Amino acid sequence: IPNSFVKYGEENLLCLKITSQSSKGCIIKGPVKLFFVHSPHPPVWTKNSQVIKKLSGKIQVWALIQKKSIKRGELCQVDFVVLENGIINPCFPVRVFLNDQSFPVVGDIKTGDYTTWVSSLEPGIHQLKIELNTRENILSFSLGKIIVKENTLQKKNLKDIFPIGTWITPLSFETGEEMEKHYNKLFQKLKEYGINTVVIVHFSGKNLDVIKKLTKKYGLSILFYPTVFKNIGVPLNPKKVYSACKKTADDWKSCPNLIAYGIWDEISLEQAKHWKFIRMVMEGLDPEHPVTVCLNQNHLRQTEIQEAQILHRDIYYPPGGSSKSISGFEKEVINAGRISEKLKIPLWVTMAPGYPVNGVREMCWHSLSNGATGLFFFHCYTIYPKGSIWRGFIELPDLKVTPQLEVIKEISQKINKHLSFLSMLKSSENIAKSSQPLLSVKTRSDHRGNFYLFIVNRDINSEVTGDITINKEIGKVIDIFTGEEINLKNRVFSCNLKPGDGKVYRLVNLH
Repeated sequence: IPNSFVKYGEENLLCLKITSQSSKGCIIKGPVKLFFVHSPHPPVWTKNSQVIKKLSGKIQVWALIQKKSIKRGELCQVDFVVLENGIINPCFPVRVFLNDQSFPVVGDIKTGDYTTWVSSLEPGIHQLKIELNTRENILSFSLGKIIVKENTLQKKNLKDIFPIGTWITPLSFETGEEMEKHYNKLFQKLKEYGINTVVIVHFSGKNLDVIKKLTKKYGLSILFYPTVFKNIGVPLNPKKVYSACKKTADDWKSCPNLIAYGIWDEISLEQAKHWKFIRMVMEGLDPEHPVTVCLNQNHLRQTEIQEAQILHRDIYYPPGGSSKSISGFEKEVINAGRISEKLKIPLWVTMAPGYPVNGVREMCWHSLSNGATGLFFFHCYTIYPKGSIWRGFIELPDLKVTPQLEVIKEISQKINKHLSFLSMLKSSENIAKSSQPLLSVKTRSDHRGNFYLFIVNRDINSEVTGDITINKEIGKVIDIFTGEEINLKNRVFSCNLKPGDGKVYRLVNLH
């Protein structure tokens, strides 16, 4: 046997010399050992491919590394077999690391063939190693270095986009023509009422083509939630992940109005452990579009959001605070805003549109005052019973709008006309306070040193008036929406807000 270790698809020569003292023929017994890299996911062989053999006493690792150099987020396939005393032993638990990041391994217990994919979002030189648990001890095999280069493709600049969106799911229509007619009317109405983004879920085939065509026609952006991500399975299989991500990227990366991909917040804890790997795969396959990270799960907050590019927080707690306490919604959006600001990542907030009209108004204003740069509403249609918080704002079949959508239109118009600077703001030390506990006061500032006061009425049932006191010397206070200068007396001005409403003021010559 000239070479007992061959590349996938490569031929090898096996010569047997047989002698016998019997003229009756014979049966040859005994094993002939051949070791192959017979991965079901054959690598593309290049001049960078390399085979590495590592020894540690009676244990051997034969590894095939597809590439020595990859781009940021690109995948590098690593195939390997583990031998004990020259015989393949698939029973050892195996872990693969690129620096300190571990990656899931696919193993075939019948053949002893292992495959994994490694990647990194951090450019630089990374150490690749394999750890084996041999029952007696843990052996670590260094397989060398992989160079990660910066990806030249840039992601969409989401700071220039303020998505105001709603979730769209398929309905039952008899023909494709009826479906197209329905969504043509729906998207026209959503655009009219200030919705500029739709969240697409569960669409496929020709229906998906119709959605892409009509969103482009009405200038609507798309946040796409791949259903396939939800069904990857536990434990996570890199082959299934790659297949699912590749199909998603092939279908969507050329869509001109796609702004991002989303991951379901209902994924299990076990799946969430591999969330970073899913995001890495998508970054390698479609570097131009980010994948949102959902803050709903506590285990994600510590491990997976450090390198994220969008935080998407679903907050379905009820609005409506009191003079003694803040609402569940306000508490959650404050926490999300703090994480977003600490990591310098845009925050998108999804709310339930089935709350009372002034409750929807209050949720929007609390989100804006705590740094949200995107507002979403789950769901679009009023398919849930009356009184349900999930009940949307478009009635079927005549597409009549609810008062909640009128509120969203009002908020959208103010954002587009007066608050284009929202994405540039950061929280600041509070320099003002209210005499009325029902008025929430937040201070935000931009990089130019301009300061803004966000004031929200926590009471969603009654109009509230309070005195706002600024604790620093100031020249003027300007109402952002009217452009009028507010009458100041000893750094105090009066603010009146309707139930759940909000206002923004610019502070001039603050010192």
